[in-house]
Amino acid sequence: MNDSAPAYFAPRPAQVPLEPRYARQRRFGADSYDAFAGTASADLRHEEECSPPMGEATVYRDGKEDLAQLRIDIGSGTELRAILKLHARGLRDLAARLLDAAHDIESNPAAVLAEVADAAGGAR
Repeated sequence: MNDSAPAYFAPRPAQVPLEPRYARQRRFGADSYDAFAGTASADLRHEEECSPPMGEATVYRDGKEDLAQLRIDIGSGTELRAILKLHARGLRDLAARLLDAAHDIESNPAAVLAEVADAAGGAR
């Protein structure tokens, strides 16, 4: 990692419980709360502005294995849970795809893409 790389490329340390017997439990986020709460989805369960998000995604690693779990919970009280176990290479690949998507959203806002589609005859 070079010093000119944006901060979001720099790995952050794992959030590890203070209790020594749980030291292999590693979660990832800006801080301990964030690591447990995860990343909230942009869509809401209800149309009201104060509605909770439709789902969350968290990353957890048990130090017994050289892989991490990407867990996605959807719905109130977790109506659906999907867990993907990924090795370091898969995690990096997923991270690159997520960064590509973020860059595309920022570089090509939906309003601009709609104008381009309309000009091309309504292509989807």
